[in-house]
Amino acid sequence: MTWHIFNSDGHHVGTCDHEPNHEDLADRGETAYYYQHNGRGTLIVKDDAVAVIPPAPSRYHVLQDGEWALTPTAAEQQFADAKTAKQAETNRAAQDFVYRVAQLDKVPAFEVDTWPLQQAEAELWSRDKTAETPILAQIAADRGVQLDDLREKALKKAREYATLSASVAGQRQAYIDQIKQAESLEAVEAIAVIYHLPTKPQQQDKEAV
Repeated sequence: MTWHIFNSDGHHVGTCDHEPNHEDLADRGETAYYYQHNGRGTLIVKDDAVAVIPPAPSRYHVLQDGEWALTPTAAEQQFADAKTAKQAETNRAAQDFVYRVAQLDKVPAFEVDTWPLQQAEAELWSRDKTAETPILAQIAADRGVQLDDLREKALKKAREYATLSASVAGQRQAYIDQIKQAESLEAVEAIAVIYHLPTKPQQQDKEAV
């Protein structure tokens, strides 16, 4: 037998394995309920009356007069927490999408760390064919491939990755804007975070001179 004690706000404040002094609890603004669990919910036995209470709809709900209630303060906290959780979900999904599309799981971390350096050398070489590219030269030598071929591939790969990253960054920021602008819990929960491959940017029409 377990008695659960709630304060006047409906928050659970303690338990005891024997029936408490109800008058003493009342002086402190507290109420004790005897809980028995079954498959449908929770049986509350108080003053010889029995009622079945289903599980709390959320961790924000509190028990008031034998019913689960969501106070205005708790509702605000629930809404704020939902936005924070949706933002975290959005960020994780963005990272996972880039990770999967770029196949980063197939490349060791130390090599990924060289990508910005490879990109810088490849971009420099694309503008000046006489430019030195020591990192790419070393990779080509140890790989046994033509340096110019590696430069071309590194340039292509770097630009594709930059395009992918920029696209996902834009999509992520758009989702974050939606989350910030959401005015209800339902609106936050309705935001489906789904990333897609880059779309071709629209060309702006030049004004006639």
